[in-house]
Amino acid sequence: MNFFAGNGTYGYLGDGGAATSAELTNSFGVAKDSLGNVYVADTYSCAVRVVNSAGIINIFAGVVVTNSPQCGYGGDGGAATSAKLYNPWGLAVDSHNSVYITDYAEHVVRKVTGGIITTIAGIGGIAGYSGDGGPATSALLNQPQAVAVDPAGNVFIADYNNCRVREISAATGFITTVAGSGTCAFTGDGLATSNGVAYPQGIAVDANDNLFITEYYNRVRWVSPSGFITTIGGNGTAGLLGDGGLATNGELYEPTGITLDSSGNILVSDYNNLRVRSISAFSALSTSAGNLAFGLTSVGSTSTPQTLSVSAYGPVSITNIATSTNYSEADNCPASLTNGTTCTMYVYFVPTASGTLPGTVTINSNGFFSQVNTVNTTGLASAISLTGAPLSFGNQLVKTTSAAKTVTVKNNGTTSILMGTITLTNTTDYTLASNTCPASGSNLTAGSSCTIGVTFGPKSTGAKRGSVVINDNDPSSPQLIGLTGTGTSNVSLSPGTITFPTTAVGVASAASKITVTNNTGVSITLGNPALTVTAPFSIATATTTCTNSLVIAASGTCVINVTFKPTVVGFTLGSVSLADSDVTSPQSVPLQGYGTGIKFTPTTVNFGTVTKGTTVSSTVTITNVGTTNVFFTGSELSGTNSADFNANYLGNSVPCGNTAANPLKPAGTCQITVYFDPSKTTTENSSYKVFDNSVGSPQSLALTGKGQ
Repeated sequence: MNFFAGNGTYGYLGDGGAATSAELTNSFGVAKDSLGNVYVADTYSCAVRVVNSAGIINIFAGVVVTNSPQCGYGGDGGAATSAKLYNPWGLAVDSHNSVYITDYAEHVVRKVTGGIITTIAGIGGIAGYSGDGGPATSALLNQPQAVAVDPAGNVFIADYNNCRVREISAATGFITTVAGSGTCAFTGDGLATSNGVAYPQGIAVDANDNLFITEYYNRVRWVSPSGFITTIGGNGTAGLLGDGGLATNGELYEPTGITLDSSGNILVSDYNNLRVRSISAFSALSTSAGNLAFGLTSVGSTSTPQTLSVSAYGPVSITNIATSTNYSEADNCPASLTNGTTCTMYVYFVPTASGTLPGTVTINSNGFFSQVNTVNTTGLASAISLTGAPLSFGNQLVKTTSAAKTVTVKNNGTTSILMGTITLTNTTDYTLASNTCPASGSNLTAGSSCTIGVTFGPKSTGAKRGSVVINDNDPSSPQLIGLTGTGTSNVSLSPGTITFPTTAVGVASAASKITVTNNTGVSITLGNPALTVTAPFSIATATTTCTNSLVIAASGTCVINVTFKPTVVGFTLGSVSLADSDVTSPQSVPLQGYGTGIKFTPTTVNFGTVTKGTTVSSTVTITNVGTTNVFFTGSELSGTNSADFNANYLGNSVPCGNTAANPLKPAGTCQITVYFDPSKTTTENSSYKVFDNSVGSPQSLALTGKGQ
């Protein structure tokens, strides 16, 4: 043993010189980075010192003026050597050589990366316990002493006066308690968060998140990766007895620091015994999860695997791996694992019956405290299969009935399934033609099957959807048989649906044409009235040729023109129907469109013929024809010839200044000016678009003009 730093004199002195000539105060924490730098918590100097590989000491964090330490809290976001600390206690270094510091008197954990310091947990100067499940920087700590970091960057904190060990997730920055119930006494071993931890002073963590804790009241505890705490050293009595014997029978006297060697041996600073004690590595097997849950899986099939990581603490021998009925596994685990090594297990759900099926994966080993690791499994299994589903009936003439199509329902399990009701969601167009399944309240026995027959008899034209709903006590209940078909007519209406462009409230759209063709092979006569339409859609009678009592010869046609004049802002759905002498009458076409609160007057701008190099303008009024306020967020010109058009409001320039803070009220107007400056002698087109909070945004105004 040799002295590494400090000359035995209590004080602060020696930066820039040999570490063995420097003065230190009480030094409670030490850590080493991958470059060979050693960090020392010079606790009562309110500083962290660093000794480089050449043995030279310097200040690393904290403020010292003329060898006089300045204690306090501050400096986040700046140089660590300009930030005040107050009793730095524990130190740790991560894989990126960032240094973590527990600031005992300020109740925070600090982090130094690249010389810049930040607070990562706690609120400076405020002691307490709160914040689990949220950001660590909003949580309260109470005199944190030790800190440790795992290879993934998760940070563990010995929250001394809260009698807990807490963890900051590297992924989220959120803090949780991983050991201790808040009782500052030994209450036994078991679930780590349900048992007391008696003032944690030191912590160490390995690559697999085996966590080791020294307690003020003379015990060393181990928290397994699955979250169970076990006493591994000390019987709670302050003393020195026990060397050479079982560690749990030995005595300790206020153990503080703790670390692990590469073999898993645990080295403990036995503070009041003035010794370092060693607890030899014990054998322990851990799994990355204690419970696995599988989603719905069909009987006779195999689920997607779930992955378990199996890790060793100390030298571990695996003697057996077994799964219960309905589960299987595959692994690459050898017969023996050395300290810190892992293997991988894939667990599968292979159900043989329906229902919720519990099970286990069991691993036998030479574990010192436990020779059996059990992972509980649960899976949801379905024994019902549907063959022939879904049912697609294709095209079927209205008011005629298709041939029946059937689906086979089978119980693939080893137990009976209690059947419930079997119903249709669309009883207008579909019919249950047959059903051999057991009545509601009766059993479909294991391995047996039944059939359900369905016919399609559309009452009107268009796509028809539905489902057969099968209720039973299988976990997949209700099972659904999808039904699709299209009602057709020899009197065809084309197109089969019409979607109108977004149209301002109170403004009639351009007419959309529907062509009626008589494919019946004989003449048909239209009804009186021939056409029925739902508002706010209407028939453009002046251009519609499908008139009352019209006779349409075989293969003859007529035309229906429909317009849309919305009365409210939003989506509108309707239809137009044709009555005639064919058996499939009436035939209909669904209509839909959106009404918007933005109206342009005029609805289009035609600049006419303009001489090249000449700019002409036109004024357009924007009216809010809706019932709620409208605000604009911007505008643009688009189209192939947009470079030859312009407007007084473009880009982020909001028309008339009608922003969210100054909206265009109902019936309010806004005037804009659009310009045309042709660069060619052809017809040019563009669109002026405004972006707003009304339905159909952006709204478009068509612009056209011809250069000469």
